[in-house]
Amino acid sequence: MAENATYKVYSLHESVYLKKKATSQNFNAFEECDLNIAWHYGDPAAAILLYSANHVVIAGCGITIYDISQELAVNLFNKPNNIWWTDGLYQDGADKLTECRFVSHFENDSLRVFKLNVLTKEVMMLP
Repeated sequence: MAENATYKVYSLHESVYLKKKATSQNFNAFEECDLNIAWHYGDPAAAILLYSANHVVIAGCGITIYDISQELAVNLFNKPNNIWWTDGLYQDGADKLTECRFVSHFENDSLRVFKLNVLTKEVMMLP
């Protein structure tokens, strides 16, 4: 799903794992030391390791923000009365290190691009 020099993010069905490459013996398989960082109904659609190197963002049924240093996950938009089906995570050159963009269905089922600040949890619809 996502990878940098330090970490690899992958999923097995609905569970998402963070693999620390420095302690891994096998980059291509589940290991007991891999951290289970999220669960997404219907399987996750995408993940990104932010440029800040402190956060993983996972899209699918809602959004999960995982703070690597605090080992803490926050779930957004996955409650039965407020589900956002999200996809297409990326960071634009104009984004801060703690921001990313994602695509989601909006009111009349049109696709829209949103910007997410992982520190404040603020979401802004882009024009």
